[in-house]
Amino acid sequence: MNPVCKRIRAALACILCAAALAFPARTTQSAAYAVDATAADTDDGALFYEYLLRRAGVSNGAGLLSDARSRLSDKDKELYDMLKEFVSKIASGEQTEAVLVISYDNFPLTWTAAELGVSDIFSPQGEAALSEKIEECYNYDTNAVFDALLADCPYELYWYNKSGESDGGVGFRYTASSYSGTSARVTLESVPTMTIIMSVSPDYGSGTTVNRALHAGIENIVSTATAIVNRYGGRSDYEKLLGYSTEICALVDYDHAAADSTHTAYGDPWQLISVFDGVPETKVVCEGYSKAFKYLCDLSAFDSPNVECCLVTGLLGGGTGAGDHMWNIVTMENGKRYLVDVTNSDSNGGPDYLFLKGGTPHSRNPSQYTFYDYFAFVYDGQTRNLWGDEFLTLDTADYQPPAYAYEYEIQNVTASAEGVTVELANHSGHGAALIVAAYAESGQFLRAATGSTTAAAGAPDSVTLPLDITGASTVRAFLLDSATQRPLCPSSPYPAG
Repeated sequence: MNPVCKRIRAALACILCAAALAFPARTTQSAAYAVDATAADTDDGALFYEYLLRRAGVSNGAGLLSDARSRLSDKDKELYDMLKEFVSKIASGEQTEAVLVISYDNFPLTWTAAELGVSDIFSPQGEAALSEKIEECYNYDTNAVFDALLADCPYELYWYNKSGESDGGVGFRYTASSYSGTSARVTLESVPTMTIIMSVSPDYGSGTTVNRALHAGIENIVSTATAIVNRYGGRSDYEKLLGYSTEICALVDYDHAAADSTHTAYGDPWQLISVFDGVPETKVVCEGYSKAFKYLCDLSAFDSPNVECCLVTGLLGGGTGAGDHMWNIVTMENGKRYLVDVTNSDSNGGPDYLFLKGGTPHSRNPSQYTFYDYFAFVYDGQTRNLWGDEFLTLDTADYQPPAYAYEYEIQNVTASAEGVTVELANHSGHGAALIVAAYAESGQFLRAATGSTTAAAGAPDSVTLPLDITGASTVRAFLLDSATQRPLCPSSPYPAG
């Protein structure tokens, strides 16, 4: 059985009562937020995930690539933004207690009967209207908000125990207010609040308290993941994505013990930080694989602005075992979407096995796709509600990378004491970065020189770069697009001298 991909959600019930509810707002090491009920929707600012991207040298002003937040209502975005800032502070170590208290300081505390649209506030109609006004404080679709948060913030929520066990999930407490007044005018005597209590995985703390000392090397995931992204920086979008799947498969193995046991606490095997921990023996389940793939995508600068990656959940038949599962949906430059399941690629045919797969849904279940007559993927209700059926529809065929037509041709490379001369043909005319490199007989890189070529379109060109070839056996020339750093033509070794 694959790891549980669900969580406990407490039922929302805002109760108006004659006396304050018996659940006082928790204040010890908790975060309190005041909400202006009339404030317009605002950008969530420099939160921790964006901070991670900037630390990694990535400019991503538009926020996360797969922006589940954009699918929320304006009211729900209000809660999402507060929660995202809150969980980001926990992930960064700025805060340790996973208890968020929201108070509505700017909410009107007095209403008249006319404002409530009734003649007598203490009539059944008046009390119902007053209850509705107060409930506007808490009128969030918390299921949708947490679904979006889990989809957008896999790193910030590494500590969150979302499992369906008795010690996991998220709970909500509400304090309403006693009120006093007349049939014509009523005043709330205390400010309504909502308290959100999030459970912490035993691997990262206990109860609602996060203990970062249990994972002192969390920050190292940034440098490890960034090194992988940089390794594929000059590649096409397709090559980057395939490279990420390959790297993840090389870093970890599937954790059958954690997935198959109902007693394994939700923690390390489900998190992307385990993928990049530098320990070869580390094993993860599907959630760790798919979160790690999304994280590398979020760190990347793709050639096409259409390329994006999101997390989806559902049921899997075949593969690592029938049961709950998490995988990725990737949108490519053509605007079409494809399935990527790094988990079962690693356990079966290799990094490209279940990679950028398209197909047609099952004839009796439009949420199900089957591959190799064995792997059946079925979106769950949570994913369908979050992304919508149109977004989750895959292309009818597997993705095929576009054929790349080289715009340049290296005719010859000669090396002498003066340097290395590169003869080019079939210029496009827009110029390119040129690198020449010298290698020893053993294949060891010795040194390189850089320059550029700017001949007119279709005209031959010859460029000489000063490069010391002492001790060199061969030289190579590399032409890169100046904007994307994509190779513009193949390179072969040429004798040095």
